[in-house]
Amino acid sequence: MAFGPGGKAIKHSTAAATPRQEEYYKFLTREAGNEEELPKGCDRQKASDMIADVLTRNPSLRGRKMGAPGIPKAAKAPKAAPAVVVPPPSPRVVYPWPAPLPAIDPLCLPFADMIPKITEDDLAGYQVRDPYWEMLCDAEADKRFTLFVGEAGTGKTTMSKALAYITQRPWLLVSCDGKLNPRVLFGQISIKNGTSFFTEGIFTMLSQVPCVVTLAEWNCLDGSVQTTFNEILNNRRVFIAEADGGKGKTYHLHPKCFITADCNPPGAKYTGAQKSNVASVDRMQVINIPQLSHPEITAIIGAGLYTSKLADLYLQTNDTIKTNGFRCAITLRGLKRAAALLAKGYTEKDVIELGVLNAIELTGGPDARMAIEQVAKSMFKL
Repeated sequence: MAFGPGGKAIKHSTAAATPRQEEYYKFLTREAGNEEELPKGCDRQKASDMIADVLTRNPSLRGRKMGAPGIPKAAKAPKAAPAVVVPPPSPRVVYPWPAPLPAIDPLCLPFADMIPKITEDDLAGYQVRDPYWEMLCDAEADKRFTLFVGEAGTGKTTMSKALAYITQRPWLLVSCDGKLNPRVLFGQISIKNGTSFFTEGIFTMLSQVPCVVTLAEWNCLDGSVQTTFNEILNNRRVFIAEADGGKGKTYHLHPKCFITADCNPPGAKYTGAQKSNVASVDRMQVINIPQLSHPEITAIIGAGLYTSKLADLYLQTNDTIKTNGFRCAITLRGLKRAAALLAKGYTEKDVIELGVLNAIELTGGPDARMAIEQVAKSMFKL
């Protein structure tokens, strides 16, 4: 018998141990490594003492929780990591060249004469340059405006023209080199018989229908006009203050109005080689177009007695231009003109002069002409 303060005896309860005590004692002894049960007929006080004894011998069990009486505590399942959903890559869009062609959109019919034709010089015998053609097609499908960077004669402008042909859309070529009149592009106030009225510019009209617009020599664009095009590239819209009777009007680009731009690399010595504006470049997908290879040049020029020689002339001439830093370039158009003249029976001397040297002298000066003439003399009879 236990005694309390003053020597008074403490009476123990004779009530039987509770189911909770029985379950807890069994739980504690199991956790301690030797599962036991309370003895039969054990009262509550005895059960408490036995539980306290187990906890004294196994202090790490203090505070250990147990499930409801009579119900074993189920082990928690490990928390599953959240599933990472990886969307499947969307297929790239690549237009086959040179066919099939889609039907012309009815909205484009007023501008049907601006849709390129396969018989035009630039497109006749056009050879697709991969992977740059693939990049351009996919960018157009995703409405990502594109900036081509490459030396003169690498096919930057022609690639955009080919895209307009294969999608059967009108094509507008805007030369940004020199003084570009924004009124012609966006619109202007005209006066007739004392009455003023607003006339939409060619870009404003064309941007309302499916089209391809190419801005050549992009990095030569005047600052004020470039600001307007930044707004167009960023938000696909342009505000014309003179429109709607002077109230102003916002023109939103048609979803299939696609804009490309061309510029020469900063290392080139001719016009259009300035560094580009950061805000402009950031709004476009930039595609670098390298110089053409010998097989690409021969494929573009087509079969002929002088095809390989003209390809060699292209490569060696451009190397000479780079080495000397001349402000000029030999282009594919010049090579194709030379091939056409040779097919007509012109002498090699006349062909090289008409197709290459005269243009070199006009843009690069007499020193450039003399250097390129020495290259040509090693291949042709001059």
